[in-house]
Amino acid sequence: MSSVRTKFSLKDIFSHDSLRAFFMSKYYAVLVCVIVVVGYLTGAEFYLHLINMALLTVALFHVDSLRPVITVLCTFVFQISRHHTPADFNMDEAQTNLYYFEGARGVIFVLSFVPVACALVMFFIRNKLINKASLRSLPMLIPSGVLALAFALNGVLSGGWTVGNLGFGLVQAFIWFIIPYLFILGLKNEKSGSLISYFVFLASLIVIILLIEVADIYLNTDGIITEDRGVVRELFTYGWGNCNTGAQALVVLIPILFIGATLGGNKRQVYYFAMATLAMLGIFLNVSRSGFLIGGMAYAVCTVVSFIKSNKKPRFLIEVGAVLVGVAIIVISFNNIIFTALQDYIKRGVGDTGRFSLWAEALRAFTTAPTFGKGFFGLSEYFNISNPISTIAFLPDMSHNTVAQFLGAMGVFGLLAYGFYRICSFRPFFKKPSYLKTMLGGAMLTVLGGSLLDNFIFNILPMFMYAVLFAIVYKLESEDGEKKNNLFF
Repeated sequence: MSSVRTKFSLKDIFSHDSLRAFFMSKYYAVLVCVIVVVGYLTGAEFYLHLINMALLTVALFHVDSLRPVITVLCTFVFQISRHHTPADFNMDEAQTNLYYFEGARGVIFVLSFVPVACALVMFFIRNKLINKASLRSLPMLIPSGVLALAFALNGVLSGGWTVGNLGFGLVQAFIWFIIPYLFILGLKNEKSGSLISYFVFLASLIVIILLIEVADIYLNTDGIITEDRGVVRELFTYGWGNCNTGAQALVVLIPILFIGATLGGNKRQVYYFAMATLAMLGIFLNVSRSGFLIGGMAYAVCTVVSFIKSNKKPRFLIEVGAVLVGVAIIVISFNNIIFTALQDYIKRGVGDTGRFSLWAEALRAFTTAPTFGKGFFGLSEYFNISNPISTIAFLPDMSHNTVAQFLGAMGVFGLLAYGFYRICSFRPFFKKPSYLKTMLGGAMLTVLGGSLLDNFIFNILPMFMYAVLFAIVYKLESEDGEKKNNLFF
């Protein structure tokens, strides 16, 4: 009798319907995030990454939505451990730029994406998601195409054009043009309500990942706190980024989490507000002034907007008060670390830390090649090479400002292409606006606002989340009956 039940149970567990249910569920999101955290903390991320890619490959043969891809895309970078980082964070030579290239690791790492790519192609074929009608319905094709062209042409006619400029420009075109449309097409079988509920939950898991990694930095980095209670920011590094990119990864989650804090249901509202508040605490601990500025503004505005939207305002205020008391207890319990981070903010004040000179140099480069700019790598020549701005060798040094970067690297054509793209992108938020569109747009705005002081829209990681937000906004619009997208909007 028991053997019959076992046979039935195993068959049921591995059936198509069961696998689809699992990979579309929050349990899969939790599993992926556990894999990421364990890999980061133990340094076994290379091997766990292979498991992650194998699971995603299986998922794509059973699901009718790219929901599982969202989970992996928005988290897998966070698995890169500090011991195996490909970035130059002033660590010893044995720890930089070698681990992923030793032996067969580099080849295996690249090949690990091949089954996923093949499964992705089969996913679209099996679900019949790409056809003339679906392609014609894609929004903003002309502004996106013009921007992609501008990226590809960066540095042309400057006299110092390199293949590296073309390569980096094509990567940017892929991030801005291809990935958003893959998600728009791949989420057609989703219902926006279920998708947003999943996405908000995933945002809360990412907060947990990043808080664990912040704690790891403070607890396991020798010399990060000085004798006079300061923070050595040069040592505040993850395997995948630094304090600024770490703060930004949390900032973008705040408006998303407030969706759950307002619409998550009685049992979940307090959880999501708590996660948004803990994200704000994590931003503070990253000792990033730009992150704390943008994050603080986002947190304050989202609190007010969510209070106005809430149907149970007294309950909302009580939950806000309870969460703030809980966070206050955490702050008091770890006052030494909190005070150390605060000291760093006070010590550095509001100085520009060299950004003004970077902007000036980018504009000077623009005057020498005004049409298509000096190119991303050509612009690097104008910065102080003895103090490189990029800590990753294959990324160009940048100017820490969107406008200056477009002008210096891509010239007038690049800035006009971006301006055209940006103006067209505003339409969904102003035509038939809604609370959900506003909060998702707010999350996108944190990336854009932070990029006025940093390089986020040119870095690869922040644009993954941006692409998903872009697709969800247009998913909402299509369900609102606003399907009259044209080539411009």
